[in-house]
Amino acid sequence: MAERVLTLRELNRATLARQLLLERKRLSPTAVIDRLVGMQAQSPPAPYIGIWTRTTSFRREALERELARANIVRATVIRQTLHLMTRRDYGLLSAARSETNFPEQSSLAKLLSQDVRALAADGPVTRAEAYDYLQREHGLTGVNARRAWRAARVRAHLVHHPETALWQPLPDGRFVALGEPERHDPTEARAEILRRYLAAFGPPRARTSSPGA
Repeated sequence: MAERVLTLRELNRATLARQLLLERKRLSPTAVIDRLVGMQAQSPPAPYIGIWTRTTSFRREALERELARANIVRATVIRQTLHLMTRRDYGLLSAARSETNFPEQSSLAKLLSQDVRALAADGPVTRAEAYDYLQREHGLTGVNARRAWRAARVRAHLVHHPETALWQPLPDGRFVALGEPERHDPTEARAEILRRYLAAFGPPRARTSSPGA
């Protein structure tokens, strides 16, 4: 049987359908976030609009309940920017990154991660408290403190407080310790994330080399 090539319009519609943008579906916030392997959340209201756009009966309270229960977390994982993602995908993405040269894999992050996690043992920790600690105990200030804190908190599984992800968020800059994520084989984690990402956003474009490359 001869292969059929999609027209540009058909490809456009197929891509929109994969991203749940062709027609609204009756899905929970968790199901949408899971389908898309996370939703960009640098601006707290963005996921609310994204979920409302894709579903038929979205209520913001439904998402905020999942945030309060830590079934959905706001964390720095994908492209080192803030996303909402399921707890399972947080673990998968953490495992997928564990064999990379991302900042949280540095020797300094490994050194600081246990101490940084201990800061949040009794409740939320603020950036100011973290910077004070890094200066007092490790002599880190300015940009060095900011970079060390970011890398160490990612490695220590400190995520943004759920109240920073509300439709009307409370002030950012507070972090809570997430329970240790489920362990995954890094190679298998990368393979699963790739399959699901392509299912939501594919097909990929063929990569071509520039002349002389």
